[in-house]
Amino acid sequence: LSFLLKTVLGVAIIEAALLLLLVIGSNSALEASLNSELEKRSETTLALLDATARDAILSSDLATLKSFAKQTIEIPDVAYLTIRGVDGSILAQAAAPGVQPQVGGQHNLDLSDTNSIWPSLRVVEVKGTAYATIEMGLSTAQAVAATNSLRERNFLIAMSEMLLVGLFSFLLGRYLTSQLKKLDHASTSIAAGNLGMQIPVQGRDELANTLRSFNRMSLELLSAQKERNASEVRLEALLAGMNNGVALLTHDLSVRYLNPRAQTLIDYLNPTWQETGQVLQLASLDVSSAISNNLLEETLEVHNSDAARYFSIHLAPVGTNSVKNFDWILTIRDITTSRSRDEHNRRRERLAVVGRLAAGIAHDFNNILGVIIGLAELNLSRLDGIDKELRTDLETILEQAQRSSGLVRQILDFSRSDDGTATAIEINKSLASTTNMLSRTIPNFVTLRFDPPEDEELFALFDTSKLEQVIANLVINAVDAMPNGGDITLTADLAEGVMIRPGAPDRVPERWICIRITDTGQGIPRSNLVDVFEPFFTTKADSMGTGLGLAQVYGIMQQHGGDISVESQVGLGTTFTLFLRPSTATALKISKKPRLLARRHSTSSARPTILVVEDEKALRRTIRAMLEEVGYHVVTASTGLEGLEAYTQHKSKLSLVVTDAVMPKMSGIELTQKIRADGGNVPIIMMSGYFQHEGVDLKALEGNLDGFLEKPISISKLAETVSKVLASAHARSDSVD
Repeated sequence: LSFLLKTVLGVAIIEAALLLLLVIGSNSALEASLNSELEKRSETTLALLDATARDAILSSDLATLKSFAKQTIEIPDVAYLTIRGVDGSILAQAAAPGVQPQVGGQHNLDLSDTNSIWPSLRVVEVKGTAYATIEMGLSTAQAVAATNSLRERNFLIAMSEMLLVGLFSFLLGRYLTSQLKKLDHASTSIAAGNLGMQIPVQGRDELANTLRSFNRMSLELLSAQKERNASEVRLEALLAGMNNGVALLTHDLSVRYLNPRAQTLIDYLNPTWQETGQVLQLASLDVSSAISNNLLEETLEVHNSDAARYFSIHLAPVGTNSVKNFDWILTIRDITTSRSRDEHNRRRERLAVVGRLAAGIAHDFNNILGVIIGLAELNLSRLDGIDKELRTDLETILEQAQRSSGLVRQILDFSRSDDGTATAIEINKSLASTTNMLSRTIPNFVTLRFDPPEDEELFALFDTSKLEQVIANLVINAVDAMPNGGDITLTADLAEGVMIRPGAPDRVPERWICIRITDTGQGIPRSNLVDVFEPFFTTKADSMGTGLGLAQVYGIMQQHGGDISVESQVGLGTTFTLFLRPSTATALKISKKPRLLARRHSTSSARPTILVVEDEKALRRTIRAMLEEVGYHVVTASTGLEGLEAYTQHKSKLSLVVTDAVMPKMSGIELTQKIRADGGNVPIIMMSGYFQHEGVDLKALEGNLDGFLEKPISISKLAETVSKVLASAHARSDSVD
């Protein structure tokens, strides 16, 4: 049944029941009221007749009684009157036409009979003695007619009320059902996705307020849906843009959702997972077993063509402890790059420690080599007629010492941290020139070429000769890796972004000029990649290399604020990538400010006096001997403090100061600064095994130095440098004069 019919029937049944009760009650009340009224009227009339007829009854005046009876029936509604004696005899009787007097006072009112008589009687007593009975019958026709008329009117009222209630209930039900239909239609529309659906509302009753509340709810649902959609778009964009793979798995490991990165990584780790739609296996990891054993974080190492990739796997349950079967969030992160960066940084730290150790050893070794080279050259120059075999031995000593000096140079190249004489160089021209030069020296079975970038000029801040040295070392290594021939290709480009090089931070953008040297040689096993830049590490035969070539390359790149990385696959080849700082301005160079000389030698034949300050005794003696050998007078000091005292004592006759950079108590730098602070303008030459490594601040000494000597010092280099500095000083002095 419809709501409308239910409403009408329900109201009608309730109203009918109520009206039935009302009618029954009303009829009963009418009947009771009629009985009571007839009873009262009968008693009143009989009492009146008793009073009127009492004398006639007591006197047995029958004529009067008969006359009284006839007069009585003329009273409205009196149907008959009978007066009986105590013996039951009729003393007087009168009845309306067609009325049969009844005997006794029994009465039974029948409302359906309009001719019914209401009988009643009264005993006439005097002091307790009965003399007669008066029997009277009242006609109930008018009362019954009036009662029936009232009953009919009540019935009509009830029927009218039933109709009105039915009509009202129909209209009310129709109104309610129409509003409910609106709600039903709107709810169906909302359920179909038409959020924001509005119902036209009129009035201010409770139902209208309910509809308004529904409209507000619909608008709130629409707003919530828009916000949810926006949140889903943002979340999906966030998940899609994530570098990590994120997947939502059901309790049976079926895929409910995955972002594009997760799709790629899962396809890589388990190419067949889509056949079942379940992620049961990731490479060697059994996901179900991992969950069962509460191993929710794992690192996977996957090898492919001798290259390894590393993945971090994380599983997190979705739900509470009351949920038996959890859903799972699977996060997969490719940590190959970060692991490579960590390895790169650990290698840099290890190499930095090795570099500091090597530099310390090389510094002392330079002093030793300086003594050996100096004494060997001195003896060779002094002994013109020495034994041939002795000369050969001295030359061998000198040759091996110079070779050792070259090895020390490579060690220091590895360990130094300065940027040398870096200038802005055009990479394309430099690489083209270096490639042409090397092409003439490498075997014919190896092809070397440079592929320059199209329409792009690249400028880097680097030392030209050092870059040539780096490229040469890498090309020679590549040639050694291709005994059966192959190709070596050089490329260069400008790279900008995050994590361009292995050791780069993962959020800081960088800008580098990248030079790649790629060969098609034998490749380097992965186990050796972490050691290739360490000093003395080599896979070549003993006679083929010292293990310092790549270490020197690494050191040179570090000197210039750059970096180097290597990628290799056994049997396919190797690529070394050099990272050079792009040039925005030329590097700062040391400029020598001309100073006025207050004194010059009185004659050109005078022997200039030179102060030599060196803390190594043997080297100090050797330098002194070499200077004296080429005609100079020498004063020596073993420390900076002694050097300052010697300068103060002999400054009037000193032509030159030659000082070591690093000495105890007072360094050569401090000595130079104190001499200049004292107003001394004597030329000064600084000696060092490696200036920047030993803390020589060239910028701080700008204009205070006249020359440099790098250890180990040969007699020829010493003589040449001293001669140039003195000649320059004399020239400035002459120009002043």
